[in-house]
Amino acid sequence: IDVKLKKWNSMLPQILNGEILRCKENIRIEALTFFQQNIPEHIEEMYNKANYTEAIKDFVESILHSISFPNHENLVKSTKLKVNYYDLTWEDFYDNDLLEELNSHGFMDQEEIVKFKEAFETRN
Repeated sequence: IDVKLKKWNSMLPQILNGEILRCKENIRIEALTFFQQNIPEHIEEMYNKANYTEAIKDFVESILHSISFPNHENLVKSTKLKVNYYDLTWEDFYDNDLLEELNSHGFMDQEEIVKFKEAFETRN
C-alpha cells in the first residue's frame, strides 16, 4: 500500500494539471457554443458577420485568460493520500492529523484522548 501511495502522490501534480486543462477546454467549448448562439453586442457592433467566428474565439480566449485557475502546486500542498489502519496503535495517537479527524467526526476529543493515555499508562 505504501508503494502505491507514493506512486499516486507523485502522480498527483500531473493528474491535477490534466484536470485543470480539461476544465479550461470544457469552458472554452461551452463559451464558444453560447456566444455563437448569443452574439455579444460589442462583436455585432465592431465586426461584420464574416468575422463573428474569429471575434468570438478571441473574446472567449480573453475570458479564459481572466479566470484565475488554481495552481496545481497549491492544490498539491493541501492534498495528500494517507492510510490509517483500523487497529489503532499508540503511535497513531501522536498523529495530529488523525487526532483532528477523530475529533471532527466526534469520535474522541482531546480530553478523551488524555484519559485514554492515562488508562493505558496505568495498565502498563
